[in-house]
Amino acid sequence: MAGGPARDRHQRRRNAALRAAYRRGVSVPELAARLGLSEGWVRQVLNGRKPVEPSEVEEAA
Repeated sequence: MAGGPARDRHQRRRNAALRAAYRRGVSVPELAARLGLSEGWVRQVLNGRKPVEPSEVEEAA
C-alpha cells in the first residue's frame, strides 16, 4: 500500500469523484454498490464528514 500522503491524495480524489457523480444524478445505493462501500459511508462523504477508513478500523482492532 502507498504511504500516508499518497493514500490521503487517493482518498480525496475518490471522494471528489463520488460527490461529482452524485451531483450528476447517480444514486447513493448505486455509488455504494459500484465502489464496494456501505451506503452510510457514502452518505458521510456526501455530507462532508470524514468517515473512518476500513484500514484504520482494522488497525484499531
